[in-house]
Amino acid sequence: MNKIKYFHLLALLFSFIYTGQSIISYEMKAAEGKGDSRNYFENFLDVNYFFDNGLYLFTQLEYSSPPLLGLKTKSIGDNLTGTIVVWQQDKLVPCNKSEDELVMGVIKNGKDEPIVLGAEPVLVTGKVKVGDYIVTSDKIGHGKSVKRGYLLKKDLFGKVIAQALEKSDDSESCLIKCMIRKM
Repeated sequence: MNKIKYFHLLALLFSFIYTGQSIISYEMKAAEGKGDSRNYFENFLDVNYFFDNGLYLFTQLEYSSPPLLGLKTKSIGDNLTGTIVVWQQDKLVPCNKSEDELVMGVIKNGKDEPIVLGAEPVLVTGKVKVGDYIVTSDKIGHGKSVKRGYLLKKDLFGKVIAQALEKSDDSESCLIKCMIRKM
């Protein structure tokens, strides 16, 4: 919990010592009661920096305890590790269309809740370079690479599930490490 406080303080301090503009938003949710919402809270901190030289930096911190609830889907963990999942008809299913805005996370085999943040293996199809953004593809459970320019041109915000930390050849199916975070 102290790490979160220090991160918030550091982000706010940084926003005052550079030249440019910033947009900082913070949201906290809390719930008590029975079932999945018992003793639950989550924090979101979004920090957007627009530097005078044209550089744009976006950071997002998400913390919840217990981890995001309500996305648990029975037997979704039967899928291969790295399967990208989307929300359809009140449950998680492997993705099957390109650039789906209801992308939720990535499955680890044996777990019925998606991974929504962290450096984890992700199934991809096609050529991927380190730093490419990953969105859903038409190949079931797989992501595909998009470049930053395409991301901005096609307004794919909310459709990106990860960023590649490893490269992939032009194969039909490959498991590569990515930084998972919905953008």
